[in-house]
Amino acid sequence: MTTETPIPARSCEAKDLVLAHQAFRRLYALAPDAVRATDPTDRRRVAAVAATLLRINDALHHHHTIEDTMVWDTLSERRPACGLHVELMKRQHGQVAGLMAESTALVGAWRRAPGPITGQSLAAKFAEIDDLLTIHLDREEQAIVPVIEQVMTTGEWEAVGSAAGSAYSPSQGVLLLGLVLEIMPDHERAEFEAELPGPLKFVWALVGRRLYRRMMDRLRPAAAA
Repeated sequence: MTTETPIPARSCEAKDLVLAHQAFRRLYALAPDAVRATDPTDRRRVAAVAATLLRINDALHHHHTIEDTMVWDTLSERRPACGLHVELMKRQHGQVAGLMAESTALVGAWRRAPGPITGQSLAAKFAEIDDLLTIHLDREEQAIVPVIEQVMTTGEWEAVGSAAGSAYSPSQGVLLLGLVLEIMPDHERAEFEAELPGPLKFVWALVGRRLYRRMMDRLRPAAAA
């Protein structure tokens, strides 16, 4: 008979994970149209959009790696009944990783020879990632996030967040922070910004906000007009 590992007395709040999910949903929803809207004769913009797509993929890879190494085993040990959900998460991570590997090759092909054929293939692949990621994130929020909040302590979850933050490059961190701030309702945004560490507030005000807008301009077709 399988018994559950005793659950820590204190549980955590994982709303930051849901916010990260919302940011990734937004990025992958924008990516296909960003490719389609890019003028293939504008090689500078092609290169900028390509770099942004690779940055997005790399950020998602880091996000999934942190979950693979710091979350799944803890959930399985402390809540064995969640094991089937954890195995589904692992399989979906593998599927997403396979699509991202394919998309990386397509980004390179589009950057070298931008045109209808390479652009359509790349846009379709990012749309495929978007479709699978939507299914995956919805399922994770339904079946995994509540268990995280029940079986992991605040300290353990903060360690996961710190590891995730360290894994992102500065530009990836700016991109995700900007999206989180953009997605939040006004009253939540003010509270969130007030809790940011002082050095991060300074960097965001000095260069972060401008860098974020430049990266998002590459993904929003209207900005290319």
